[in-house]
Amino acid sequence: MNFLCELFGSDVMRTFKEKYSTDLFELYGELETRKKGIKFDNEDVKTILFKISTALFVEYEQKSGSKLQDDLKTNPKFEKLRKKISLYQHDKVRIDINLMQSFFKKPLEELAKHIWDIMGELSVQGTKTALVVGGFAESNMVQETLKAEFPNLKVIVPFDAGLAVLKGAVLFGHSPMVITTRICPNTYGMAV
Repeated sequence: MNFLCELFGSDVMRTFKEKYSTDLFELYGELETRKKGIKFDNEDVKTILFKISTALFVEYEQKSGSKLQDDLKTNPKFEKLRKKISLYQHDKVRIDINLMQSFFKKPLEELAKHIWDIMGELSVQGTKTALVVGGFAESNMVQETLKAEFPNLKVIVPFDAGLAVLKGAVLFGHSPMVITTRICPNTYGMAV
């Protein structure tokens, strides 16, 4: 999303979020789908194509007075991006795979660091298997990173990893005894 703010401008993105909430959620879904399919070790894939609402392009044109397609070719502000992105038709953006992977570099580094911190705790030393759940767990990049960072750890990603936490909460709500052990010393709510 930060990249899209850089590309379209923060004013355009703010207006888009306010006026086109349905399109915004479709954009989130599109990004989520593309995120899951990116791999670090796939030499065959050079770019990622994803759909963006035409409303975003219209808002850009209204705010800037020119089309993004034209600005990408001529505006010096976009000089670094010219070789990394291209626009197709009225609603598609093709992004260089290396640029797309760079969006996830810091979160993946932080994830690995956090897991290293946890693995250093006495209560989990000797752990041989990690069950990875949540939406980001379905990302090939996450799985590749964990396998590379923790070669002695068996990494298991269940089917529907993105729904595992929700399903667990529902099971726990219906039958609290289904969870026999909790390591988490505290729980927290939405506002904490």
